[in-house]
Amino acid sequence: MEYSPSSAEVLGILSRTHKVSTHAIPERLTPAGSGRLYWRILLEDKSTIIVMYFEKDRPENSYFAHIGLFLNELNVPSPRIWGDYTEEGWLVIEDVGDVSLRDAVGGRLDTNHPASLKLYQDTLRAVKLLHEKGTQLFHLKPFTLMHGFDESVYLWETNYFWKNCLYDRLQLVDSAQPSGALAEEFNQLASELSTLERVLVHRDFQSHNVQVKQGEVHLIDFQGMRFGLPEYDLASLLYDPYVAIQETDRQILLDYYSLNTFRKNGPRRKVFLQCAAQRLMQACGAYGFLSLQKGKTQYLEYIPPAIHRLKMVLEELDELKCLQQVLKRIPNLTQELGTKQS
Repeated sequence: MEYSPSSAEVLGILSRTHKVSTHAIPERLTPAGSGRLYWRILLEDKSTIIVMYFEKDRPENSYFAHIGLFLNELNVPSPRIWGDYTEEGWLVIEDVGDVSLRDAVGGRLDTNHPASLKLYQDTLRAVKLLHEKGTQLFHLKPFTLMHGFDESVYLWETNYFWKNCLYDRLQLVDSAQPSGALAEEFNQLASELSTLERVLVHRDFQSHNVQVKQGEVHLIDFQGMRFGLPEYDLASLLYDPYVAIQETDRQILLDYYSLNTFRKNGPRRKVFLQCAAQRLMQACGAYGFLSLQKGKTQYLEYIPPAIHRLKMVLEELDELKCLQQVLKRIPNLTQELGTKQS
């Protein structure tokens, strides 16, 4: 993002919705990986509020306000939209703090710790509300969203992983695109997932996109919401490379989501694992892209846990055999990344 608005512009936008103190100074916030700009401003009543600026080079940014208002109406815990100036590239939104779900649990989930367990349960209840009631409400009040998950989107994710992680970042393969039996595996996975019934999904449902303020969770970065599989959101959270989760705790949380779910017997195990493979590949592709193309090398540390989780998922799933063989070429990924970074 080349353009950086001045403090006067930020305060000018805020003054449309709130009384701004003459002593107010916008505090620039810099979320990791975000293509949007945020400022926190202290109001006269000592509360704080967020002003967001975005350029329209990414269409999903222009959907943020409408989706936010939809979530507000649905009572999905998320920031309130106080001022919508999308045509100008500005929003005024509720301040839901600086503490992510990952921060709140210290990067490791222990379901024996009541406070941590409750945060994850609340997060799952929030996304379940989107999957169920949100889908119903959307059909009554439809609006524009990003293109839903279909074969083309699933294949985009696997190609993104192949090029940005395996080819560019790890230099593990000789071609920037999968071919032969590997391409067939990815095509088969995309074909199977694309035939299943879709619901509204968050799309980037991981611990950095859940904020915790005064013990309450809030979903953020929801501008990529679209139609997809509920298992994709569940896998995104429960195989999240940012948080260590034991398999027994993962199952406890899956069972919690399944209580009174709209689908008999809850999430389907095979589909859950297939979605986990998809999501972990997408995440590895993003880490490779952000570290190489954007210079955000802090994302390198998440490739090893993501690859480890991907190997685990593929072993249980007993699919994508060719990909499993490729991943076996990485005996010590942490050391491998350290060498390539230096």
